Amino acid sequence: MAWSINTWASETTQQKAVRHTTVKTGVYEFSYDYPQEAQDIPALSAYLRKQAGIKKRKLISGASSKHARLKRNQSPHGDQDITTWTLAANTDKLLVLDGQFKSYLGGAHGDYTSDSLYWDKQRKRKIHFEDIFISRDSFQNALQSQFCTALDAQRREKRSGDTVRKEYWECLPLMAGITTIPSSGQAGRYIDHILFRLDPYMAGPFGEGEYLITLKVTPALLEAIKPSWRSDFALGQ
Repeated sequence: MAWSINTWASETTQQKAVRHTTVKTGVYEFSYDYPQEAQDIPALSAYLRKQAGIKKRKLISGASSKHARLKRNQSPHGDQDITTWTLAANTDKLLVLDGQFKSYLGGAHGDYTSDSLYWDKQRKRKIHFEDIFISRDSFQNALQSQFCTALDAQRREKRSGDTVRKEYWECLPLMAGITTIPSSGQAGRYIDHILFRLDPYMAGPFGEGEYLITLKVTPALLEAIKPSWRSDFALGQ
């Protein structure tokens, strides 16, 4: 099935979001959403609002200079910057956000990228992958083989015999720019799986869209987590 903005948007509307700001004019469209759980943490909410302001000012600055050209060409599209953060995990000590970003600055199609945000609730600050896991190597060793198997299966399902470049059949190292999102199941108290989001062009042609690989937390992965964070994780069922 071809991937489009509609499939991207459908995954971002499952949770109630706080819309920090949304503006749609003939020159540009801007929106910045994040979940209520992030809004409820003052320091995190302030950080997200600041980021929204930076992105909005940058978009307006670039879009305004293009306005005359857009009118001349009768283009139906102005510039776009759409940010959607959704809740991936919310444990006693850690809140994880899954970020999806759409931008359009001209051309045949927009750009679709992603990121994750880890928030230390006790220290009240943003942290990074290396603050939670012992090392990138130990994390990769725990999950790389399972990841490659799952990626191959998704590629076969999407392609149905289509011909693609050789490199789009090769596996990718987990640390090669892939968005890594520790996530909770239905109960939500513990992180029991890891979501890997591969943006368009990373694992296949643009028409295949993004790839989403979900792997359960394993005993080997628990060993790759720093002891101070291990109680926030649980084996996947």
